[in-house]
Amino acid sequence: MNTMRILLLGLVVLPLAGCAPGAQPTEAPPFKPVASGLDIMESLIGHMATDVFASVGTIIDEKGTREIVPENDEAWAEVQFAAMGLAETGNLLMFPSRAKGQEDWLMFSQQLVDRSVVAAKAAEAKDAAALLDAGGQIYETCTACHMKYIPPDPQ
Repeated sequence: MNTMRILLLGLVVLPLAGCAPGAQPTEAPPFKPVASGLDIMESLIGHMATDVFASVGTIIDEKGTREIVPENDEAWAEVQFAAMGLAETGNLLMFPSRAKGQEDWLMFSQQLVDRSVVAAKAAEAKDAAALLDAGGQIYETCTACHMKYIPPDPQ
């Protein structure tokens, strides 16, 4: 009788195990990309990168030298959110319909993810120097990708 209970319990519990949080789906979710890579860059990446780039720096002018840093916890959090959003856009750029097997495109997209995560962690730590460095690394990734994939403007 005890073996029968274990068998019945197994028949009930095992199918439910696939419904547990953290269980891996058996099929890929039905992703539906709707924006082009250029749309993502202009609508998302451009804005979030500007938020990260403009968050820290030094201004030297006739008024003297001024350091730019987020002024409060909310401003630091906004930079962190922009950097995390920027990281996620790198994932969006790696969808097969956007990457089309271009290995350099995938490399630049992964760099955008990795370097944006570093920027987000710097913002979380309120480390202006690390955020400035991470922003520079993101800028290098963007510039290298643009050099490869954006044709020069004919004049």
